[in-house]
Amino acid sequence: MDRETDRRDGELPRSERFADPRDVVLNLFTVTALVGVALGGLALGATASHGVAWALAGIGLMVFLWSRYLRVRALVPLRGGTRVLAVALWFGAAFLAWWYAGYAVIGMVLVVPVSLEVTRPAPR
Repeated sequence: MDRETDRRDGELPRSERFADPRDVVLNLFTVTALVGVALGGLALGATASHGVAWALAGIGLMVFLWSRYLRVRALVPLRGGTRVLAVALWFGAAFLAWWYAGYAVIGMVLVVPVSLEVTRPAPR
């Protein structure tokens, strides 16, 4: 830990961790989307064990895609229209999972993070 900057190597400074309030809201909606994928997976399985397997596979795939392409410090960061399209597809899949689980109204709320991405200013 570096005493002068009060941070560990590779960690963002305190002022840049959540510099944009959209990131905080986007992370909350991300958790909501993952819960929806878990419920959709449970509803998809014919038996309890199949449901758990579908739920874990869905969550694993969604977390992999989010961490690889969509998080704030992604390995392969997407920019501009490509990022908006990827976020729309990611939350669209979560909406379908909520809808399949029988909670389409909660899934419709997931349009908010897509609109937050559209309104995000372009990086300099």
